[in-house]
Amino acid sequence: MPFEVEFYKTDRGDAPVADYIEAAERYRRERARIVRTLDVLSSLLLPPASMFKKLKGQDNLWEVRVGVHRLLGFRHANLLILVHGFAKKSQQTPGAEIEVALRRKQIYLERKP
Repeated sequence: MPFEVEFYKTDRGDAPVADYIEAAERYRRERARIVRTLDVLSSLLLPPASMFKKLKGQDNLWEVRVGVHRLLGFRHANLLILVHGFAKKSQQTPGAEIEVALRRKQIYLERKP
């Protein structure tokens, strides 16, 4: 079953991933690619690994790939909650980026019943 994409919101109501995508506005093509990829992701039963991949060794943490852009999130029921976005500059996903995503995931899960 396809899933819905949801953006994590902080206690103040900020949405870090939405803000990241908005910041890509200065690169209109990049922003359009990210939005298109999220649309495709939410409509496919089995997205290709080139677009959507589980991070090894991380508890239910997934990576959406769009060029150099990475959006990290996790699956919860029929949702993909995107919690962090960044530009990947090296082969391996930086530990600091993973930590941000895991911290936001924990906060999200603590808020939900």
